[in-house]
Amino acid sequence: MKHGTFLYQTKYCAKLIKKFSMEKCKEALTPMATSTNLDLDEKSKLADESKYRGMIGSLLYLISS
Repeated sequence: MKHGTFLYQTKYCAKLIKKFSMEKCKEALTPMATSTNLDLDEKSKLADESKYRGMIGSLLYLISS
């Protein structure tokens, strides 16, 4: 712009949603139920750590830009 830089993050957000296959996810005011009890689930397979780190890194970049 004439008097500075204008950041438009909507396109970046849309790319993140598509990249991490979250198009059909529902939004929530609270990311997780506050009454949920967490315990070790030994029967399920391990989560993809690199995908999780990619999501967190992308969100950190988004909020810092």
